[in-house]
Amino acid sequence: MDEYIFNRLDDDTYHCLQELYLRSFGLKETISFIRNKYDTAYTGVKNIGYIAFDQKDTPSAYYGVFPMILTAEGEDILVAQSGDTMTAPDHRGKGLFIKLAQRSYQLAWDNKVKVVFGFPNENSFPGFKKKLNWEFHGVMQRFSITNPALPLCEISSKSNTFAVFYKRFTRLILKRYRLPLNEKSIQSFSDPVSPSYIKKDIHFFQHKIMNPSSFLIGIKGFNMLIKVDPHLMIGAVSYFEAQRVPEFLSTIKRLALLLGCRKTHITVSKNHWLYQYLIPFHNSDDTLPIGFLQPDQEIRVEKITFTLADYDTF
Repeated sequence: MDEYIFNRLDDDTYHCLQELYLRSFGLKETISFIRNKYDTAYTGVKNIGYIAFDQKDTPSAYYGVFPMILTAEGEDILVAQSGDTMTAPDHRGKGLFIKLAQRSYQLAWDNKVKVVFGFPNENSFPGFKKKLNWEFHGVMQRFSITNPALPLCEISSKSNTFAVFYKRFTRLILKRYRLPLNEKSIQSFSDPVSPSYIKKDIHFFQHKIMNPSSFLIGIKGFNMLIKVDPHLMIGAVSYFEAQRVPEFLSTIKRLALLLGCRKTHITVSKNHWLYQYLIPFHNSDDTLPIGFLQPDQEIRVEKITFTLADYDTF
């Protein structure tokens, strides 16, 4: 008898993910949070992942991917981002990650997903490269911009009590800048330079701003998707002309001061237009490698540009 059974994730087993979040990472996530995060029905596909159960029917591990839409050469293509990898401590070292990944990828191909991509950390990178045969093209770049603000944002990330106050404070400060979610507000987020990028349409933004820490805002003609946790995180920026870079930098520094954030992070791939704009003004740091898996090699994955908002964790 096999030690584990593998069942596809569905809406009725989200409570198993809730248990695995707690046992694997010590995170107390709500069912509402999980349901919102995993609701990728706007792509036409959802719940592309598998849960491993032991012989006592206890959820032991999970791996899955999040369907997304890629615009490549003007065509919309179904792709997926490698998502939560969770294994309970007493089930580690038993090869569950590889078994779950192989099942999840086959499920993705069966559902017409053309590419799986992701940004593995240093712990999971060897498994993706050596055991799952991922290919890697580039490393995400982070620009860290500091200012002398009171560290309210950082304190909030470490204190649940203070976080309640800070979230109200954030909503109050950002109220005057928040944009309605409509075509006019998001029309310039599509990358006008790159031939391939994650599509940022109404559905994309609806999915992202379900997170109460994320906001679609506009300041001085710069439309941005931001997140205030644990720093001011710039997820995506609408396209602007290169001569406006100094104004953009002064605008986000002012915003960080208002929000009590001593750091602002802007994370993009090197082939993104915003990287080309910012690098003459600031140094960037390597963060996470950019990896891909595709069964037929029909898409030039090295041409795809990414922003922080493309991460499933944003």
